[in-house]
Amino acid sequence: MAQDNLKLFFFTSSSDNSRKQSLFFLSVISMLFLYSCKTIQPAVQHKTLEEKTKDELFGQLEKNQFQYKWFEGKISTTIKTSNGANTVAVRIRMQKDSVIWISLSPALGIEVVRAYITRDSLIFLDRINEKYFKGDFNYVNQMINSNLDFEMLQAMLTGNNFTFYEIDKFQTVNDRDRYVLSTIGRRKLKKELKGQDSLNVILQDIFLSSQNWKIEEMKLKDLNSNRKLDAVYSNFIPVGDQLFPSDVLFNFRAKDNIEAKLTYSKIEIDQPQTFPANIPSKYTEMKLSDYNLKTDDKKE
Repeated sequence: MAQDNLKLFFFTSSSDNSRKQSLFFLSVISMLFLYSCKTIQPAVQHKTLEEKTKDELFGQLEKNQFQYKWFEGKISTTIKTSNGANTVAVRIRMQKDSVIWISLSPALGIEVVRAYITRDSLIFLDRINEKYFKGDFNYVNQMINSNLDFEMLQAMLTGNNFTFYEIDKFQTVNDRDRYVLSTIGRRKLKKELKGQDSLNVILQDIFLSSQNWKIEEMKLKDLNSNRKLDAVYSNFIPVGDQLFPSDVLFNFRAKDNIEAKLTYSKIEIDQPQTFPANIPSKYTEMKLSDYNLKTDDKKE
């Protein structure tokens, strides 16, 4: 699994209108790359948890992953940055382990951005400025000095598990009515990863509900840059005979802080989807190198 998935970025362009549109939609895409119904979780009293090994906890986590072949969701997404807050309506369609399709509509149902993402290709359509980007993960990773991972994005959008290390790199801790799977201490982890120069050292905490064995919170910290990403999953609702987190909160803390709140209003699974991503002939190519990438400073 890639180890440098935490770097998020902003873009600015030449004109005011273009800059605002590009900044907004690329901020949203960045957060997604990194997401009103009543909960069915009963109120519980805090109690001493039964001791469980990390193998048992990872087994329960795997057993209770959200399963689907096809996925469609409608989401209200609010992005907060130092420049203010914006809310967009987002539609997501997925074919598991194959395609992620995203459409953004800030107002009046007018689509402004469409994204088509596979394991080896990326297409972004900027409807407002009639521009497109077509490339692959390698190109984007070089531009932002990162290593985006299809599986990570897919998991984050559905509240499923993604881990950076093998089970032996984790230890168990109890947090009231939750189990916590945490990476071993930073010194020990650095020692065990010594010589792996291409990898950043990332601490990871997975907070697992003792009631439904779903992930309630995920914390990531990059020791090389001191960047942090927290993901909180709540308001679990029934989708068929499974549970799905209808509220997701992402909080990325670095030189600039980004908060993204996702509220799912519709979820449908196992209905075949289409993923239209044709590039109109009048669109001009958008090169990421034409934008000013703003990232957090590396920690020396």
